[in-house]
Formats: sequence, C-alpha cells, structure tokens
Amino acid sequence: MSDPTIVDRLTAIQVLALTIWGEARSESLEGRVAVASVVRNRVRGREGRDYRTVCLAPFQFSCWGKRGGEQNHAAVLDQAHRLADGGLPPPLVRECLWIAEGVISGDLLDASAGADHYLTRALYDSPAAPAWAKRFRVTACIGRHVFLASDGRPEREPVGGDLRPAAGGTA
Repeated sequence: MSDPTIVDRLTAIQVLALTIWGEARSESLEGRVAVASVVRNRVRGREGRDYRTVCLAPFQFSCWGKRGGEQNHAAVLDQAHRLADGGLPPPLVRECLWIAEGVISGDLLDASAGADHYLTRALYDSPAAPAWAKRFRVTACIGRHVFLASDGRPEREPVGGDLRPAAGGTA
C-alpha cells in the first residue's frame, strides 16, 4: 500500500477520487464512473467495508502500490499530497472528486452494470489473463476496460458492446 501518513489525511471521497484518477484518468467520463461504480459495488457487497478500506486493500487497485507501476503510484501520491495540503487539484482530479461525491451519495448511477471487478481489454484477451476473469460474467465494455461481476449469474450481452472486434477493426 501507499504512504500511510499521507493516506491517513485523506477523506473517503479523496481516496475514491484518487483511485478513479489513478486507474482510469485516460478513460472517458463514463469509464471513470464505471471504475467508481466497481468500488461502490464492492462496498455494498462486502459487509463492514467502506470506501477507504476497499480502495486501499492490498493488491486490489494497482495505483495504490508500486507493483501496478511506479510512475503511476508516484503520480497518485503527488496528487494525494496536494489534496491533503489543501492545494487546488488539476481539472481531471476535480472531476474525479465530483464523480466520487456522486457515487458515494448515490446520485450517479452504476455505469458498470453491477461489476465488482475490471481489467483492461488487452489483459482480458491475452494468455496472461487471470483465471478468475474468465469465470466472471462480463457486464460492460467501456473504453479500454472490461467490467466483470463475480455473482455467478449467467453471461449476458455486455453493456457498451461486446469483446469481438467490429468489422474491419480491433477490440
């Protein structure tokens, strides 16, 4: 996990916003809301868990650990310091704060269609895909992410398109 001294100074909204930013800042607004929705679905599905606990759990969201990429981890910590110190965050972090507030309050709907996991399409389609990903139900494909539910319900057509390439294109 990250620097506990800085993380302890962040609110649940700030931790969720930085998780969104660290995991999906290159995605569309819908993609960022979907990542936040995954966190909310985990909070709702795991008794006694809150947003901070879910976001900061070891090996869950790669942006909070160096294993997920040292540059991204350092960038998230830089933004964490800025937020904790009361500095004005850049526009995309402000948008992620807005998303976090909306997801926590329930004002934003679940863009992930009930997912509690996600990974990149590239990883999902590769031989290196984790075994769990193929057991879970695909709920949505948004941007570069595939969203999955571990609920055991049968597969259905994913929201946002399927995983097959469009005619003449790639997924």
